[in-house]
Amino acid sequence: MATAARQYTELGGILQSDDDAARKSLAADPATPPEMLYFLAEKGEREIRRIVAENPSTPNKADVMLSRDDDVSVRCALARKVVGEGLDEDAKRNLWRMGFTILETLLQDKVVSVRKILSQTFGASVDAPHEIIVGLARDEDRNVASPILSGSPVLTEDDLTLLIENGAPDWAKCAIADRESLSPHLCDILINDECPGAMTRLVGNQNITLGEPVLEKIVVKAESIPEIQPTLVERRDLSDNLLVRLVRFVAAPLLSKLCECREIDSKVASRMNRAIETRSDQPTVRVTAKQQNTAPETVSKVDVSNSIDESEAPRHRAKRLFDQEVLTDDSVAAALDDKDFEFVIAALALRASIPMPTVERMVRVKSVKTIVALAWKAKFSARFAMDLQRDLAFIAPNKIMNARDGIDFPMHTDDMEYQLSIFE
Repeated sequence: MATAARQYTELGGILQSDDDAARKSLAADPATPPEMLYFLAEKGEREIRRIVAENPSTPNKADVMLSRDDDVSVRCALARKVVGEGLDEDAKRNLWRMGFTILETLLQDKVVSVRKILSQTFGASVDAPHEIIVGLARDEDRNVASPILSGSPVLTEDDLTLLIENGAPDWAKCAIADRESLSPHLCDILINDECPGAMTRLVGNQNITLGEPVLEKIVVKAESIPEIQPTLVERRDLSDNLLVRLVRFVAAPLLSKLCECREIDSKVASRMNRAIETRSDQPTVRVTAKQQNTAPETVSKVDVSNSIDESEAPRHRAKRLFDQEVLTDDSVAAALDDKDFEFVIAALALRASIPMPTVERMVRVKSVKTIVALAWKAKFSARFAMDLQRDLAFIAPNKIMNARDGIDFPMHTDDMEYQLSIFE
């Protein structure tokens, strides 16, 4: 007991002395009594306070005080300790729970370098405190927020949605578009926001798979947002229909890149070339189909069923394909491009289970609502409903009912059912 008392007295003497080296040693020693570390945190000069901030044994009350220290080097030292540099994951989680109040204070620090220490540590952590992560994601400095927005697994879809909808800066949207995982819903939000940079990053993100509906929305937006086009034409997973749609408007310098270095069959090449010919700028670029292997043993059943017999009436060909379950969207789109209206009308009738004379009457009335309802009933896309309005019913472009958000049907189901019932 006497020995401990003498030791305590000696330590107290060091606190009151002018021996700078001894005081620093005391500030760094994990065995120093908590009350003495608190004294040094409160009364010590800057270098002493910084050393106390680094000491893992410094009491929480002293760390709270140091989180508001006037000197940024002290706060940075504390931040590095609180985020658990050099500790294993369990120790870090325990430290974050105990030091949550300190983390909140450091999160509000006016100096970016302090907040960056938090961001760099928490960016990829699966166990980081959610409240801290959201706060970092909302930071006004991109060097703080971007690593969190692009990499933190703690951010939820609701967190990211709210950030975008609340007017996040463009660089923040770009960081979100770089994430390794994005749901179709979040992709839709980024697309509808129409930030060119974010959409370009989304198109070029190699970590995610963009499904056909998402790509279709991007292609629709690309017509009015040309910044997306250079990255979009580089993609190799564009469907035939999207390729045909793109060649109608993509910037002339990009048209060659879109048409070359792709394995495009003769039917799609023909559709693309017809689409190119409708362009007002009259480009000379044309699509060359890949070489076809027509050896009998390599021709699939689907190829045979889709082959065109010139003596076969279009409506009969449509019925044959329908019975063989190969009356696809692409085959009907190709027929519409070829102005094979009998085939298109027959396909609509078959897929919608509506008599062909009734479909013919529906087309003749030139009602945008009727054509939209018919396309919906036949299980075509809302975008194809626009093509039907323009190219089958010959409705004026300024009167066409556009797809909502570029992909969804613009009418409620009840309204479309009502349009169809008129012709029963």
